[in-house]
Amino acid sequence: MLGSLERSLHKVRHVLTPKKPLHSISSGPVVLNSKELCNVSTTQCKDPEFVIAELSKALEKKGIVCTRKGFRLKGCLEPNTLDRLGGCSFELEICFLPELGVQQLTPAKSILKRGLFNKSLTNSKSINASEGVDRPSEVGPGSLVGIRRKRLKGDSWCYKRVCEQVLALTSTGLQAKSRDKLLESSV
Repeated sequence: MLGSLERSLHKVRHVLTPKKPLHSISSGPVVLNSKELCNVSTTQCKDPEFVIAELSKALEKKGIVCTRKGFRLKGCLEPNTLDRLGGCSFELEICFLPELGVQQLTPAKSILKRGLFNKSLTNSKSINASEGVDRPSEVGPGSLVGIRRKRLKGDSWCYKRVCEQVLALTSTGLQAKSRDKLLESSV
């Protein structure tokens, strides 16, 4: 009698437990739309494998323990008594950025003549069509690779320091290394 109750409760619990989607661990980076560009650093590279490899090497040099799962790096920084900063855990995700051209940033007609909310229909359709892209196969040739940052838990000052290091790496290190890689491939 008790065994059947336990099995039925297990079935109910199994049905009600949320599952991760199958596409969460994909073979390629996620393509962001223009609404998801918060906490994203742009790089000058177009190769996501190169970016994630260089990012993991740089974080290891800084003493940050990282684990890779797909195109996500989960990092953990232990508390340090010398700096008086607590530890934190964070996630860095490699993703493709949408192509933001002049057509998508400026309306077709002047805002002063038609008003702020009365845009032309052709302009709003082109913006909505570009936001619906969610597969890496639809990435344009001019798309760049970005790094999305997310603090999971821990001290916000510690996370701020890690983000500053990631931004410094993306602005200087990856740009120079991608230029060197391009020169090596052309020779």
